[in-house]
Amino acid sequence: MTDERTGRAKLPRIGPLAVSEDAERCLVVDAADDEDWVARFDKSDEFPAREWADNMVSAYNQRLRSPQAGTAAARRAAPP
Repeated sequence: MTDERTGRAKLPRIGPLAVSEDAERCLVVDAADDEDWVARFDKSDEFPAREWADNMVSAYNQRLRSPQAGTAAARRAAPP
């Protein structure tokens, strides 16, 4: 995909994120499509995978709701 105005590659639009968890890992996924994951945190006794996934989701979703919607993430997630 290329932006006809700028000639640059278009980034995919991703809306709010969510966490999908199984016995081995926590995935950060597109809330509308849990098969479309953007980050994977493998579980172990030494690493708080769920906490990292929750923090990533919280930070991203907060930016989407921010009044400073001029951020790159907000522009990608905004409807055309």
